[in-house]
Amino acid sequence: MLNKLGGAFAPKPSSDPHKARECLPLILILRNKLKYALIYREVISILMQHHVMVDNKARTDKTYPASFMGMKLLFLIYIPYWYLI
Repeated sequence: MLNKLGGAFAPKPSSDPHKARECLPLILILRNKLKYALIYREVISILMQHHVMVDNKARTDKTYPASFMGMKLLFLIYIPYWYLI
């Protein structure tokens, strides 16, 4: 988890109560782990439309640090267009 799932460039989590080693930015969770988006731009559009709620708050920060153990609720109100095909 320290290498942020490979690749040449990886987004750094913004500063919040979680340590950088114990969390991943929302963009990596939505794109790489949950496979809701194929590219970086799709994740940004999902977040800007307020489709992602973490701890009952709509999060629009693409680098918001979300830890797996501390995450009480990740609610996604979005169905990818390629999922319906």
